[in-house]
Amino acid sequence: MSDTPDPPADRAYAVLPVKNTVLFPHLPLTLRAFEPRYRALVRDCIAHGREFGVVLIERGMEVGGGDSRFAVGTAAHLAEEMELPDGQWLIAARGTRRIRVQTWLPDDPYPLALVQTLPEAGLGIAVKADDGAGRAAQVMIAALIQRFGGFDEETSARLMRFISPRLFNWNGAGVGGLRPAGPLA
Repeated sequence: MSDTPDPPADRAYAVLPVKNTVLFPHLPLTLRAFEPRYRALVRDCIAHGREFGVVLIERGMEVGGGDSRFAVGTAAHLAEEMELPDGQWLIAARGTRRIRVQTWLPDDPYPLALVQTLPEAGLGIAVKADDGAGRAAQVMIAALIQRFGGFDEETSARLMRFISPRLFNWNGAGVGGLRPAGPLA
């Protein structure tokens, strides 16, 4: 388990939604905070404990809000920061533990949520895929995440679109699909 305690359940927890970037516990994350709301998030983290959450954007844009976010993410500790002359921030953080958003609060001044710490799954995955193997790797990773992630039924059902994707030809006609083999099937 992580040495970092849960944030108090009655305290709003700063959360940074990101697109195309997944932070895992114990791994580094480097970002540039350029939107005013995320500049404020960095300043508040420096002043109040140096911790914030990171979640993946499921749908929508990273800039400007209006996105749909996954509920499971990672708590991050702000290790280093540098304010640039124009007010932007360069930050280096490290994932500390997995979190689940219990309730999203209004994005004022930045995304806030009530979160809980998830138990460590004890699972690490690293895949290097070349050429057409990327889809097969995606299927296997999604199947492993579903099997060992401890997700609720709704999240597990959403993972199915990654676990059993349909394949289409250049005309858009369905030509088959992929699925995990063996005990993960």
